[in-house]
Amino acid sequence: MSDGQGTAADQLLRLLYLLPAAAERPLSLREASEALGVDPQVVLDDVAEMTAREFYHPAGGAEDIRLEVEANQIFVRSNDKFRRPVRLNPREALAAHLALRRRAATLEGDARERVLDVAARISADLTTAPPDELAERFAVAETGGAGGIRVGLSTAARDRRRCRIAYLRAGEDGPSDRALDPYAVLESRGNWFVVGYCGLRRDVRVFRLDRIIDLEVTDEAFEIPEDFDTDDWIEDGRVFRADETEPVTVRYSGGAAAWVQEQGPTRPLDGGVEVTYDVADPGWIVRHVLQQGGEAEVVAPDHVRQAVARAADRISRSGPAGS
Repeated sequence: MSDGQGTAADQLLRLLYLLPAAAERPLSLREASEALGVDPQVVLDDVAEMTAREFYHPAGGAEDIRLEVEANQIFVRSNDKFRRPVRLNPREALAAHLALRRRAATLEGDARERVLDVAARISADLTTAPPDELAERFAVAETGGAGGIRVGLSTAARDRRRCRIAYLRAGEDGPSDRALDPYAVLESRGNWFVVGYCGLRRDVRVFRLDRIIDLEVTDEAFEIPEDFDTDDWIEDGRVFRADETEPVTVRYSGGAAAWVQEQGPTRPLDGGVEVTYDVADPGWIVRHVLQQGGEAEVVAPDHVRQAVARAADRISRSGPAGS
């Protein structure tokens, strides 16, 4: 057990433990010191320093939270502030809302309604942004039933029924509507895709299901070409297809190198690894490298290196997300 106070950051961490812990019930001095791994006198000094600060706060500034020691027990008087749920920022609220809506899409009846009710309460009560603002920034299509978009597309593929989808491509401001003949619904590394004929592009394309925000199954029938084979769309366990690809070499270091080694063959380097990908979508490799922070670097070709640099420059000039 340490008998020193340590840094100001150490003291702050101790107080952040003491405030909610003692708000739930009186906390003995011994229990607090053992939980924090410091001498009881350190805990007393923390409490004394915090309570002394109220004398030079503006009037009323420290009255809502009071930290006291009585008979070797620590009390927090906070008007139940530490028992209220923490409010979520807009991004946290959106993430929770999306997770619950996706869960609801796999349920039926009362179970589905209960999950949707929790999602609605988060939007209304626990977020720092008004629900209307959240609705404008993000929406999940009401698909109903037990399977949502994935089950709807799987059924359409089985019955050979043409669909209309609203698809939101990465980097675009809004979705585009298109007709889709769903040939097959495939899963790859935890993500779901549909392979089919795109009426907008007039070619067979792959679509990520999490980017399909609306689905309508029509009565129009379609036929799958005789030469279509789902095996042509899967490479090394990943849904993939392109008539023209370009080799792109990426060097990884640190934690990214360890993660990449688990995914497949790599070339070891001093302090890292290299991987050469056959890339059909340059945007994918740019996003992939940026997601690794400073632990991934495009080695070649040069025009892809420049694309990553331009994307990083745009991000740095746009400022923090949500600002």
